[in-house]
Amino acid sequence: MATKTYSERRQAALFRAAREFYNIAADVLNDLQTPEEILGHTHDWARNVSLHTMDKGREFEARGHEETITSLVSENALYRARQRHSDAVTRVIRLRAEYSALANK
Repeated sequence: MATKTYSERRQAALFRAAREFYNIAADVLNDLQTPEEILGHTHDWARNVSLHTMDKGREFEARGHEETITSLVSENALYRARQRHSDAVTRVIRLRAEYSALANK
């Protein structure tokens, strides 16, 4: 196994942090379960926390890209973490629409 350069090691650390922040942002949204949480103030809180957490993850990712050329493996891992958050957002939007429709009947 080849020894990684300092730039590659810094990049890997920054990307790990970015992925962890993306996963936390997804967890915040995935923890919304009940209609009360999704339709109430908890939704607003979770949306804001998730948004700020994603912003921090993007900062780490951007700093990682500044270090050195990114491997395809690293890009794929970052993509999967961002996609997990995107899936959580889609889930909340879908449930919010469903629960709102039921509440208006």
